[in-house]
Amino acid sequence: MLRRLEYYLQINGQVIDLKSLFGEDIQDLLNLCLFTCLFDTEMSLLSALRDLNLIEKIITPSEIHLVSKSKKYSEDYDAKVVEKDYLLSKGMVFLNEFNIRNFLEINKTNCEALSSLFLDYLNELESLIDIFKTKLDKIRQGLEVSDSKKVISIPMSLQDFIYRKSQIERILIILNLFQRDSYTFDKELELEYLEKIDWFVTRETNYLRRNKKTKNYRGLVKLAIKCANLQKMFEDLIKPCGPKKYSDKRYALLLRLKELLKIEEQRRRIKAMYLPKTTSEVDPDSFMFLEEEDYTLLYLDEQKFERTEVEEESVEDAIANLQEQKKKFGK
Repeated sequence: MLRRLEYYLQINGQVIDLKSLFGEDIQDLLNLCLFTCLFDTEMSLLSALRDLNLIEKIITPSEIHLVSKSKKYSEDYDAKVVEKDYLLSKGMVFLNEFNIRNFLEINKTNCEALSSLFLDYLNELESLIDIFKTKLDKIRQGLEVSDSKKVISIPMSLQDFIYRKSQIERILIILNLFQRDSYTFDKELELEYLEKIDWFVTRETNYLRRNKKTKNYRGLVKLAIKCANLQKMFEDLIKPCGPKKYSDKRYALLLRLKELLKIEEQRRRIKAMYLPKTTSEVDPDSFMFLEEEDYTLLYLDEQKFERTEVEEESVEDAIANLQEQKKKFGK
């Protein structure tokens, strides 16, 4: 039985696991996007990941993707790209269904921009329709064996895809009508557009099963990324000015990030104070009389009997460096 999907950042082909620093919740796609929304630029994101020792060096521009991994028992599956783009702080405003609806409404006369968005979804639906038609034909011809649940679900999914395609095609027609020079205000058409937009956003950001709605965060993230990219491509688009959702979650991530960066900075400062130089100009006399026992009381005194986790790690690093230096100089 497949477990739930786990989501990660992938940078230049390297999967970045934030779980050890931010907990298991960071593997939720929404929380992962809220993490990237802490940063204004790609450089600031990469710098933070480097300072957290999650990447070795900064390469710009980088290929930064959102990927998913699933597990079956103890077997790990390769990461699968979910989105080739990601959100930065300016795009967080789109992680809100209300703001997306507002964005699509106030920019309805920009046919070129909005049509490119809906054409993306239309092309995806047309591909799905072709795939499911082929599957259904194979089952009916006995060329593919399938259980009873799939025999029922495939035609239902196909019907849903066809309906969604027809609705998006209608949205594209309305957008074209809006941009005509001869267009004058048409109340019925304006209301129809609002209804279609409401349906579209609801459908893409929620799962609808047996008249019940549950959040589809993958759909929300996908749509938010597309809207944010659209905003960058078409500078004349008006940005929604509605509230940002999930600010509490983002703030909690920000506090944790600042705490981690502070710990790493403290750790680097301690290492710089107590670790011998590692260049070829190191004077062997600076460490030749030192022994591992000389580090046992480091950070400790009459009032302090235990080291913090950061201090303990720096002591271990210092001892390892001492061993390496003695080995290097044959001491």
